[in-house]
Amino acid sequence: PFAMPARRAHAESRPIPNARVLALLETVMAVGVLGLVIIVTSVQEMPTSLDNILSLRITLRNLLLLAMFAAAWPVLFSLCGLYVARVVEQPVDERFRVVIAVSLGSSMAVLLAALTPHGGLSSLDLLYFWLAATAATLGVRALRRRGRQRRRVLIIGSGSRALRMWQALSKDGTTSHELAGFVDCAGSVPACEEVARHSIGTLDELESML
Repeated sequence: PFAMPARRAHAESRPIPNARVLALLETVMAVGVLGLVIIVTSVQEMPTSLDNILSLRITLRNLLLLAMFAAAWPVLFSLCGLYVARVVEQPVDERFRVVIAVSLGSSMAVLLAALTPHGGLSSLDLLYFWLAATAATLGVRALRRRGRQRRRVLIIGSGSRALRMWQALSKDGTTSHELAGFVDCAGSVPACEEVARHSIGTLDELESML
């Protein structure tokens, strides 16, 4: 009796493909963008000679702060559901959650005051970081959707169950499904006009179709 709820719970929490790789890539991008903003800010606060650029402080405290930032970034994305297939199956929902996660992550940059000569990032610096990190993350997420595995699906049946199956497959955020059509017994009544429009034959004709 508990098999069905357990299976449903597993489906609800199923991660997107290559979630760990994606989390690592997004974290590296965020740290890179933050480092670039810090360097540009620091250079603007001092004479722009090569010696001064190379003399930017790299201390154990700074490295620890960056490590904390890098560790917290994927945690925030995970809390926003960005690595769960069901949560990000719709592009609009995914983009909205990305904006929220990057906004939360940008607030952590305030803690990195020790990395800049004047003791912190200005509001304009944080805005630059937020814009760049958001654009980079959305770009990676868009490429992920384009690179999804594509499958062609032939559904046996034309009733309400067959319709629900196709609706579930079309919402799958991990795989792109292309409907080949519906096949059912001769004389069966399609569940709706959409099913009737995509009916391509009967079960007697299935062997010749394959």
